[in-house]
Amino acid sequence: MTPDQINFRAEFKYDQGVLIRLNTNKPAYIYYKVKKRDVRPYGLVEFNGRRYAVHRVVWAVVYGEWPQHGLDHVNRDTRDNRIENLRLATPSENSRNKSKATNNTSGHNGIDWNKDKWRVRVGTTFGGRYDSLDLALKVRDLLYSELGYVDDHGD
Repeated sequence: MTPDQINFRAEFKYDQGVLIRLNTNKPAYIYYKVKKRDVRPYGLVEFNGRRYAVHRVVWAVVYGEWPQHGLDHVNRDTRDNRIENLRLATPSENSRNKSKATNNTSGHNGIDWNKDKWRVRVGTTFGGRYDSLDLALKVRDLLYSELGYVDDHGD
């Protein structure tokens, strides 16, 4: 049985950010560590012997249907599964709402130090190379606006 064929509302209810099992009226147990060395960035809940992403189950309980496309955590906290923090998003839209990369050298997404200048790249769009970080930031912000990135992308 595929997730879109399951009536998650028959097993769970959603109450103020918490997924509750109807048969026990207690919060559903959320799995974060599934296997050795496999820590998921989001929680999983078990139902009928299978595990499902909590944020997708929350969506199915609230809206009555399994999300056919990706879901984005608006505030980037993958453990915050409140319905107001979830939105339908394509993979491209979801990638426009990500945190700063761990290997970031400038302190700002889309800007890195390259050959004695600040280089601006947003996705696959090259924004140029600049002597000043302030100018690079302005160019990056213009690209964010043109390409539909969220204002605090990478912060």
